[in-house]
Amino acid sequence: MVTFTPVFKLWIHSNYPIGAAHDDSGMQRRMRVVPFKAKPARADPSFKHSLEHDPSARSALLNWALEGFRAWYSSGYDLGESEAISKATGGYWAGQNPYKKFADENLYFDRNAEISSGRLKALFETWAEDNGSKMGRSVKMADLHAFLVAQGCEPGRTRGGRFWLGVAERVTEVTEVTPQPHINGATTNAIALTQGNAVTRVTSVTDDISPGLPEELVSGTGSV
Repeated sequence: MVTFTPVFKLWIHSNYPIGAAHDDSGMQRRMRVVPFKAKPARADPSFKHSLEHDPSARSALLNWALEGFRAWYSSGYDLGESEAISKATGGYWAGQNPYKKFADENLYFDRNAEISSGRLKALFETWAEDNGSKMGRSVKMADLHAFLVAQGCEPGRTRGGRFWLGVAERVTEVTEVTPQPHINGATTNAIALTQGNAVTRVTSVTDDISPGLPEELVSGTGSV
C-alpha cells in the first residue's frame, strides 16, 4: 500500500458521461459528478470577451478560484458533497450498470412474477448484441443473476425446467385488438384497458353488443 498527501484534484469536463466499469469500486470511491444545469435565458455574446480581457472580470474570477482553494485546504483537502452531487453521481453509476439498463428495458419486478431461465438468457443475449456488449466479456449471465438476487429475485427449478421468481418479461404494448363477435369497438377498447394493455389500434365491427354487458361499456361513457 502506498500512502501520500494529495496535491491536486483531477477534473474532467465533458458534454457526455465518460465510460467506466459499473463495478469498479476504486472509481466509485473517487469519482463525483458535478452537474452544471444553469443556463441563461439569453446568451451574452460579450461574456467570453469580458472574462478574457476585462481586468475586473478576470480579478473576480481569480478571487472566486482562490476562495474555493481556501475552503478545500482548510477542510483537509475534502471537497464535501452536496445533495445535488450525490444524486448526479448515483444516477451516473446506475447508468453505467448494463444489468440495470437491461432490466429497465426488458423486465419488471413483482414477487409473484416469474420467467424461465431460457427466456431470460435469450432476452439478455439479444439485448447485449443490440447494445454492442460482448457476452462473456463485457457482460456475463452470472453477473446478471447476481443483479437479480440483489433485487430480491430467487432462482427455482421444477420438472419443467429452471426459472426465476420475482421477475418477468416486460410487455410494452398491444399493437392490435381484434374484437370478439357481437362486441363493438368501444367495448373492446374498454375491456383491453381493464386488462392493463396499451391499445394502439382497434379493428371495428358492426355487430351489436350482446345484451349481457353493462350499458356504460356499450356507450363508452363508463370509467375503466
